[in-house]
Amino acid sequence: MRAETSEERLERQSLYESYRRSGQSLALHSREVGTTPWKIRQAVKKTELEGKSKAGFKELSVPLVGSVGLKSEEEIGIILRNGMELRVPSLISEVRLLDLLRILSTC
Repeated sequence: MRAETSEERLERQSLYESYRRSGQSLALHSREVGTTPWKIRQAVKKTELEGKSKAGFKELSVPLVGSVGLKSEEEIGIILRNGMELRVPSLISEVRLLDLLRILSTC
């Protein structure tokens, strides 16, 4: 399965929000916005699962190794299988990164 692009994620979240705000049935709302009930159902399922997976997570502070000249925007972006994006400082040690990935793989 290919990863969801940021544009697709925004579209899905927008569809989810409009459906939830509408208070309508899947069938009625899908007709009004010009899509299928299946697409709305998938948007609801994926968005709600995404919200549950974020519950309980706390921001981690990862000490940098050799931080001389580090700019805050120097990061490594990793897209996980569930579409979530993980950003870590580019100067993170290999050991710390592997520990972090090992922890995330258990979630």
